[in-house]
Amino acid sequence: MKNQNEKIESEAFDFCSKEFLDLSEDLLCQQKELLDYSSQNPIGFIIFYIVSILIIAGLFQLTKININSKDKKNK
Repeated sequence: MKNQNEKIESEAFDFCSKEFLDLSEDLLCQQKELLDYSSQNPIGFIIFYIVSILIIAGLFQLTKININSKDKKNK
């Protein structure tokens, strides 16, 4: 079963070995590389996901602080 999956994957992305790729081929090859990397090393993806959530939460908190300070100035 593993050999069959490897054969399908190698046949599906033969164009990735070409020197010049168009935009859609390049995007597919980059997505495949990212998927392979995240499958082999999931801890990096988990850390990236947690850090991005913390950054978004921090930005949300900053916007709430500005809104609260404006409300106090208006009273």
